[in-house]
Amino acid sequence: MKTKIVRLILLLLVLVALVAHDSKTVELILRFFNPIKESYQNAVTSSSETIDKYFFQAETISKLSVENKLLQKQLLDQSHYIR
Repeated sequence: MKTKIVRLILLLLVLVALVAHDSKTVELILRFFNPIKESYQNAVTSSSETIDKYFFQAETISKLSVENKLLQKQLLDQSHYIR
């Protein structure tokens, strides 16, 4: 277990040293991680928009239900007036 941690730390140190001195390495790493980052951001945005749409839809249904009751009452009042 300790050797795995030591190897991981050494690997990270080597990567940091390479990145600090070589712009091509930075470009390579960014080329690898940018699509992953973009996919993650798109997934988060999509799920956030879906949640917002759901709550907005629930709010709209509630408002329309109240408006529908009011319009039904007005229609009933008009039908009594016509008779």
